[in-house]
Amino acid sequence: MLEPRAFDNYTLLAVTAHPDDETILCGGLLAWCAYLGATVNLLCLTRGEHGQGGSDVANQRSAELTAAASVLGITSTTLLRYEDGMLAWTDNTVIEHEIRATINRQQPDVVVTFDHDGAYGHPDHIAVHDRTTSVVTLAGK
Repeated sequence: MLEPRAFDNYTLLAVTAHPDDETILCGGLLAWCAYLGATVNLLCLTRGEHGQGGSDVANQRSAELTAAASVLGITSTTLLRYEDGMLAWTDNTVIEHEIRATINRQQPDVVVTFDHDGAYGHPDHIAVHDRTTSVVTLAGK
C-alpha cells in the first residue's frame, strides 16, 4: 500500500460542471490523492443555480462545495459563474480559455473530468468533458 506523502510532488486538477460533481464523479480519488500528499485543485464551471433546493440554491450549493472540498482535502477551489444547464450552448472558446488558464496557472500533472457521455448523459457534463479534453489534447499532455 502507498504511504502518506507518496504524492507530495504531484498536482491534480478536477474539472467539473456543478457543485457536487466532484464528490459524485471522483470524490474517492480526490480524497485518496490528497491523503497521499498530492495538491488537489478543483475548477467548477457553474454554481448549480438551477438545481433542486430552496430559494437560494446557488449559495447553498456553493457552501456545500466548500464543505465537500474541505472533507475531500481539496487545496483550492475555483467556482465560476457560467449558467447552470447552458454549458453545451456556451461559446466553446470562452470555456476553453478558462480551463487553459487554470491549467497554465496550476500546472497539474493529472487532469480529471467526466467521460465522453458525462457519466449519465448530462449536457453540462458532456460539454465539460469535450472542452477539457480539447484543451488537454491541444496542450499535448
